[in-house]
Amino acid sequence: MVRNPENLREWRRRYYQKNKNKIKKECNEYYQNNKEKMRKAHHSYYQKNKKKIIERGKEYYWKNIEKKKKYDKNYREKNREKKLGYDKDYRKENIKRIRKYYQKNKEKYKEYSKEYYQKNKDWFAQYRMEKAYPYRKILDSESVCELCYNKQKLIIHHIDKNHKNNDRNNLRIFCRSCHTGFHNSERAKMPICVGLEGD
Repeated sequence: MVRNPENLREWRRRYYQKNKNKIKKECNEYYQNNKEKMRKAHHSYYQKNKKKIIERGKEYYWKNIEKKKKYDKNYREKNREKKLGYDKDYRKENIKRIRKYYQKNKEKYKEYSKEYYQKNKDWFAQYRMEKAYPYRKILDSESVCELCYNKQKLIIHHIDKNHKNNDRNNLRIFCRSCHTGFHNSERAKMPICVGLEGD
């Protein structure tokens, strides 16, 4: 007698739900006892059905792309330090391979980065203000250049050349033109630099 495949699937699903812990324990024990055998079997199956597996993976990915993004985001938040360490090690070991791949797909990467930036423009601006450039918080609508009193294109200048030292006494507010002029005059030791030192 041939069983209906739909009924068989339901029966298997119900059986698995009832005996979930037991099945997991048995599978783990079998895997630990037959580790090398299982690895060889998986490798040989993958080599024989490589194209089929890749196509299935792509189909599943595009069908469940939103689910995958949520899972990846949660995983990154929980295992941030672990992932950063793994990425650094991978880059060190495979730096030549990464460079070759980047050179082949340079234009593709540029287009993708532009699209990603346009979609997440607000997030990048907030990140710059809060994390990358926290000293920019001192700028407000009443801020002016300390040399020419201009209100446009303002830049924060660090006196002791240490960009991590964001103490208010270590910061000066210049406009872009005065900032470049200050550095040029500093190199030439002009009188504009009197009372102001640093980078």
